[in-house]
Amino acid sequence: MRPLRIRLVNFGPYKDQTIDFEDFNEAPLFLISGKTGSGKTTIFDAMCFALFGRSSGGDRNPEEMRSDFADESEETVVTFIFEHQGKQYVITRKPKQILAKKRGSGTTEQAASVDLTVTDHDGKEHSWTKRGDVDRKLFDLLHLTPAQFTQIVLLPQGQFRQFLEANSNDKQALLADLFGTDLYNRWASNLNDQLKTMRQAAKDQSTQLATYAKMIKWQEDTEVPADDAPATDVLTMLNTQNEAMQPELTRRQQANESASKTLSHLTTQVKTEENLSSVFDQRDQAKQAFEQLMAQSSEMADLTAQIKQLEWVQKTVPLQTKLVEAQELETTTAKKLAATTPELATARQQLAAATATMKELETQKSVETNRQSEITRLKQVRPLFETVATLAKQQQAQQDKLTQARAEVAKYADKVTANQQLTAHLEGQLQQLADLDAQQLTLKDQQHTLKNLQNVQTELGQQQTVLSQRQQRMSELRQQLATQTVEQGTVTKRYEQLDHDWTVGQIQRLSAKLQDGEPCPVCGSTEHPHIAVAIVTKVTEDELKTADQQRQQINKQVASVSGQLDELIAAQQTARSTFEDRQRNWINDVHQLLDLTDDSTAMTPAETTDSLQKFAQQLMIQQQQLTQQLTIRGEAQEQLTETKSQLQAVMTQNAEAEEVVQQVQTHLTTITTQLADRRHDLPVQFADLTELDTHLQRLDQLSQAYLAAVTDGQQQHDKAQQLVTQLATQVSGLQQSQDEQHEGAIVAQQKFDHELVIHDAQMTNSKFTKQAQELPQLDDKRKQHQAYLDNKNRVHAQMDTLAKQLDGQDRPHVDETIKLRDGQAQKQAATQQAFFSYQQVLQNNEDVATKMKTLLDDSHDAQQQLAEMAELADTATGKSDLHLSLERYILQTYLQKVLEVANVRLAVLTNKRYQFRLETSTGSRATDTGLEINVFDDQAGKIRSVHTLSGGESFIAALSLALALGEVIQNEAGGISIEALFVDEGFGSLDEEALQMAMEALQTIEGKNRMIGIISHVTELQEQIPDQLQVVSLANGQSRIKYQHEL
Repeated sequence: MRPLRIRLVNFGPYKDQTIDFEDFNEAPLFLISGKTGSGKTTIFDAMCFALFGRSSGGDRNPEEMRSDFADESEETVVTFIFEHQGKQYVITRKPKQILAKKRGSGTTEQAASVDLTVTDHDGKEHSWTKRGDVDRKLFDLLHLTPAQFTQIVLLPQGQFRQFLEANSNDKQALLADLFGTDLYNRWASNLNDQLKTMRQAAKDQSTQLATYAKMIKWQEDTEVPADDAPATDVLTMLNTQNEAMQPELTRRQQANESASKTLSHLTTQVKTEENLSSVFDQRDQAKQAFEQLMAQSSEMADLTAQIKQLEWVQKTVPLQTKLVEAQELETTTAKKLAATTPELATARQQLAAATATMKELETQKSVETNRQSEITRLKQVRPLFETVATLAKQQQAQQDKLTQARAEVAKYADKVTANQQLTAHLEGQLQQLADLDAQQLTLKDQQHTLKNLQNVQTELGQQQTVLSQRQQRMSELRQQLATQTVEQGTVTKRYEQLDHDWTVGQIQRLSAKLQDGEPCPVCGSTEHPHIAVAIVTKVTEDELKTADQQRQQINKQVASVSGQLDELIAAQQTARSTFEDRQRNWINDVHQLLDLTDDSTAMTPAETTDSLQKFAQQLMIQQQQLTQQLTIRGEAQEQLTETKSQLQAVMTQNAEAEEVVQQVQTHLTTITTQLADRRHDLPVQFADLTELDTHLQRLDQLSQAYLAAVTDGQQQHDKAQQLVTQLATQVSGLQQSQDEQHEGAIVAQQKFDHELVIHDAQMTNSKFTKQAQELPQLDDKRKQHQAYLDNKNRVHAQMDTLAKQLDGQDRPHVDETIKLRDGQAQKQAATQQAFFSYQQVLQNNEDVATKMKTLLDDSHDAQQQLAEMAELADTATGKSDLHLSLERYILQTYLQKVLEVANVRLAVLTNKRYQFRLETSTGSRATDTGLEINVFDDQAGKIRSVHTLSGGESFIAALSLALALGEVIQNEAGGISIEALFVDEGFGSLDEEALQMAMEALQTIEGKNRMIGIISHVTELQEQIPDQLQVVSLANGQSRIKYQHEL
């Protein structure tokens, strides 16, 4: 993959800039230079955003990359064009952003979008616009995650040096992400989770066994095991006790069964005697009830006679009822006949009066005929009166309308004058506010410049803090170095003394064993006239080794602190220089903004800050004043537009009103002429339509009254005639019914009297009526008599049945038998309780024994599996003595490949002095085991820690390692070719020779087929590299791109 061009629109500090990487096709190495914060790294951020939708470091959201100066109507867009395997790819990506609505006012949120277009070898284009499709297409193309792409293409500020010096844990975090070994970590975590589960299960089993042990009920004569006794011993003792309890359980069971049998026999006997005693009680009760029934015999005989008499009365009542009904009907008919006869006489009188009225109305018929003729004639004249009345109303309406129209003309004329005056006033006011747009543009530019300067001021404050912190750290390192240097001298002196004493001791030991004629190990002489006197001081080899280790350790610490201090000093000098340059530029920009004279350039940063704050307050006041004036102008403009529109409308309305006046005047003249003509044709006896209608109404009322009288008279005559006929027929019928009902009453009286005499000669009508009133009691008396007979028969039958059941037996003594049964029940309850409690204890213990045996059997297998799982999990997670997890073991293989590739470049860059070595020994902790990197120093002939390298050496080593890491990642990703590399800073710590070597190394990467860009502001690089992509900061917070190919 080779970048061609990238266009940034409202992205970071870039308004609309296109970076053409093809401009450096002939340059194997070029420099991306510019001030700190100008936007050098933003170019690579844009590249990563276009490909993956995120920044290079992944620490900023895409929405945050939108330029602060971007207008609400302008989109943020990044278009990246690159070439891969002969095809050209164009990807355009937009972040989620807030933009102005295309229609109306306000803003709307625009969702993130992406578009990928591929041009193949034949020139055909293929496009994808869905984010998921684009991401999959790019991954299939590059086979790289965002982190891998960043590691290959961009060597970020300080991160590759941090990786070199990081411990194994930190290296693992980065390498796992780059090489995708998280699978092994997840597998190890799963094993560890399974181990925790198994350990908890084993713990739960132990807890359950302890719970079961507490559930055991030991006998008083049994030895109870100790609380910490093994579960197997507890189970053995429990089984022994359970076997010993079986005979006692059998004895208690037999005693309980014997007591239960005796109790059952006594219970049956009590029940039998209670039943027999109950029969004797029932017999006595029956005898008593029968005697009471026999005492009621005479009373029941009277009741029987009463029932018979009431039954005869009940049979005879219908004859009495029929007699009463006949008599009542005869009386009712007589009353109706007496009332109807007078009504018939009155009706005949009303008929005669109605006949006389109808004759009188017949004489008035000719007058009504004349009245109807007059009404017809006057109604034919009425339309002429209506026409005159209508014309008179129209004349008055037109006169009123003419008056109103003339008033409207006067009103619109006044409005025209008022609107013309207001229009002239508003146009004058707008003329005075015509230069506000220019003022607003100038103020907006000043505000934008002010905001950029304030941002720079904030960044300078942050840089000042970093400088102070670094200076404090340098002081701490100097003090630490001084202390360690003193300690180094002490330790070195002690080691040298011990080494000298140990050497002397060896010489003395060898000298003591010399034989005559043997050469001296010190001087070589074969004669020994003066043998050396032995020195008392003895030094062991272990003491010497310990002192040597202490000496090496303090040397290593001193070298590390010294290297850190040198690196900090170099970084502080660079940072201080950058800070001072940027502060001077900031002060100059502030002076330019404030339009200060040359004499004011001596102002301090604090005075400049104060001046900038005052200027910000002035801009705020100016903005408020300008906003008020713009509001006034906008309101005046709107009012002028509205006033002109109203003036045009009013003038139109005025013309229309004048036209209406003319039309109304013409119409009024026409109506007046027509009204005069119609009035000439009216009859003279009526002044107007109202007088005519009054006369017609009076005639109509007289006619209606006559017609109503005729109709009412005819109705009264017909009604009287109908009533006379009806009443005459009714009187005739009533007289005939009266005669028939009288004969029927006589026959009913004879039948009733005959029935009374036959039953009882002394029975009278009043006695019969009194007895008839007692008929409601007949049913109760019958029920009472029948209940007596039923009870007598039932009691007699019960006495016979009970006599057969007793069969001559004597009454039993139940109370004595009950006492015997209750005594036996107490004995049986005691034996049963003894048996059940003993049985329950044994059953509980047997259940506990079964559960404990099952749990112990399962526990044995679980413990074996737990041991195997613990060994496997500890090995996979690195908790063994080797402190090496499975994932770290895999990453160790990858890192070894990286070191082999890195050693090729490191040998060239260091003249074969240094070679990377992977530490294979086991550290004291997992933090320093598995991924530790050392260097072999060919000049010293030994392996050293990377922490002992100087600042320049560390950069060379880290650069070689980072380049190698990128190459290995490309190989692991399927041999993908990334023909671009950007190195972000790190050159400030190199001396001139190391800097030249680093540049040569970068130029040799992949020959001339790989584009190398160095992102730096180091002056030496700007003076040595002719091909440069310069990022120039502008005063308004924007940056632009400039190309350079010659020094």
